[in-house]
Amino acid sequence: MKDTEKDIRELLQKSQAAVHYDDSREGMLRDVLVSSFKGRMRWASIITWACMLAFGGIAVFAAVQFFLAEQVREMILYATLFVVSFSVLLVVKLWYWMLANRNAIQRELKRLELRLVEGRTNAPQ
Repeated sequence: MKDTEKDIRELLQKSQAAVHYDDSREGMLRDVLVSSFKGRMRWASIITWACMLAFGGIAVFAAVQFFLAEQVREMILYATLFVVSFSVLLVVKLWYWMLANRNAIQRELKRLELRLVEGRTNAPQ
């Protein structure tokens, strides 16, 4: 291993030790979901979860009615309703996941900015 690689590793270890941050809690799904209901985007999370529950209920209803239907026309109707509601459910879930990831990226950028500011104030002049 080169000396520069050793120096880089030492600097990284020192910087990690200087920052008191618990990496083990960052990626927890529960924490991401709870944090999405805080702040300015609370209303979007509430509307998104309401839509997911509604379209999930419609999909379950359509699936049950599909198996109870006796005519082919009804089966086609309920199968179409199931596919459409399930597709909308997937789109809403993807949008919600992108919203949660955007918030996580913003938090990481703020941490990086803080580390840069701390590095400038601690740098020898």
